[in-house]
Formats: sequence, structure tokens, C-alpha cells
Amino acid sequence: MTTESYLRLTERLSEASLKRHWEAYRDIDWDAPENRIEAGDPRWEASGAWEPLATTEWYRDQAPELRASIALRRHLAAMRVGIEFERVLGHGLLEFASRLPNRHPAFRYVYHEITEEAQHTMMFQEFVNRSGFDPAPAPEHVQMVFDRAAGITDDHPVLFFLAVLCGEEVFDYVNRQALAAPSPHPLLAQVCRIHITEEARHISFARAYMREAVAGMDARDIRCLRYAVAFVLDWTSTYMFAPAASFLDELGVPADVVAAMNAGAQTRTVRRESVAGAAALCRSLGLVDPRMATVWSRVLGPAPA
Repeated sequence: MTTESYLRLTERLSEASLKRHWEAYRDIDWDAPENRIEAGDPRWEASGAWEPLATTEWYRDQAPELRASIALRRHLAAMRVGIEFERVLGHGLLEFASRLPNRHPAFRYVYHEITEEAQHTMMFQEFVNRSGFDPAPAPEHVQMVFDRAAGITDDHPVLFFLAVLCGEEVFDYVNRQALAAPSPHPLLAQVCRIHITEEARHISFARAYMREAVAGMDARDIRCLRYAVAFVLDWTSTYMFAPAASFLDELGVPADVVAAMNAGAQTRTVRRESVAGAAALCRSLGLVDPRMATVWSRVLGPAPA
């Protein structure tokens, strides 16, 4: 059964997408002098608050130009992962929309979201193209998980939208951290603002769909879902935007620094805060299983009640 509130929300989101949206090559002046990307620009370094590597003594000991270059390359890596994520999201949304009945308002909204995600992909790729760097695709283990997520839309749409929600919220967290810098690079700031504004609609829809769908699930499916959600949040917060081992090796980051960074307070804080919204939704839907306390604790600290 589809509730009236869910239908009204999808209609409102569609209208919002119609009234306020951006296009990568219409609304960003890529050739403006102030938008030029230079690796040594100190404003890249300032935008690295979301990156635990930036809190290490090893990073602080590097020359300012190198610190800025590292921070820029971490943003490029995040955008490259974002491109992979948008591909999976688009695939799953197309499958989801194809199974909606005629005249269902979610069909229109989903295609608005697909259109916006395509613009985000072009925006990220153009940023990468103009950077002078060639960030590698997402690590193979990340791509494998993405591909599996794209294939669960038919049989497990709630799990698919949870994965979508987690990925979008982690990316939103990274964007907001970049904007919180004292003087972020203007091009990065514009890209982040566009992404935050449109992702707010996508996050709203994913949350609404999960509330709607979980309310109609039987007890057996709820038990299976409760088992899976902790792993989805754990994986997303751990691997989606973590610096690749190959990247750290290329920089020459010592193994003990990497180990300390991975076990450090900043890494735990980033993990917890980046999926806090999705975790709160899971709690409100009764999807936090105390038997999964060990997995939850890796993301959220003490085991939830």
C-alpha cells in the first residue's frame, strides 16, 4: 500500500527539481580565471578537514605546496568514486522506475534524479579533466560492491535504497566539510553547493521510500534486513572515500602512519558522522539489531540499545 504522504512528497520533490536545478556546462563558468585549478593553491589544503590523513604529523611535515596537492588529489579521488557511484545509482533507479505502475508520481521524480545525477557526473569529470591529474578509478573491491548493489534493485529495493542513502550521505558529509573551510577554492565550493542542494532531494526520497517500504514488510524480511543494514553502513563509512593503499604508497606514507591514522580518533569521528543520518533512520525503523553490536560499534562507537 502506498500512503498519500509518500505520493505527495514525490510530487513536491519533482516540482523542486523543476524549479531549481543546475547543468554542468551551463551554470559553471569553467574558464573563469578564479576557477583555474592549480595544484599548489593553499585553498586545497584548507579544504581537507574531512581527510584523517591531514591530521597526521607526516602530513603536517610536508611542504605547503605538497600538502595542497595531496588535498586536491584526495578531492579528485572522491569525485572519481562519485562517478562510479552515480553509475550504479542510475542503473538501479532505471530498474526501479521501470516497475512503477502508470501514473505513479515517483516515476517522474526518479527521472528527475537520474537527470541530476548525470549532470553531477559531467561536473565531476570536467573538474577531474581540468586538474592535470589522472585519479584512478575506484579500487576493485569498491567497484565490486557497487556492481552488486546495482543488481539488487529488483529483489531487495529497500537494501538498494539504503546503500544509495549511505553513499549520498557520506558524499554530502565530504562536501559540507569542504565548504566549512575558511576560504575554499571557488570552483570546489560551487561544485559542492550544487551537489549538496540536489542531493538533499535525493536523500529525502531515499528516506521516504525506506519508511514506506519497511512499513509494509513482513517479519521474516525485516529480520533479514536488520542483519544486512549494519554491514551496509559499516562498509560505506569505511571504504567509500578512504584513501586507496596505492595512493598512500605513491605518496610514501609510512606504514605506521597509515596504521595510526586508520585507528585514530579522527577516522572514527569521520566514520560516525558521515553515516549518522542513515543510522538514525535505521534506529527509527527498528532495524538496529543488538546481535549485530560488534559491527555497529565499528561505525557508531558503543553498541546501540
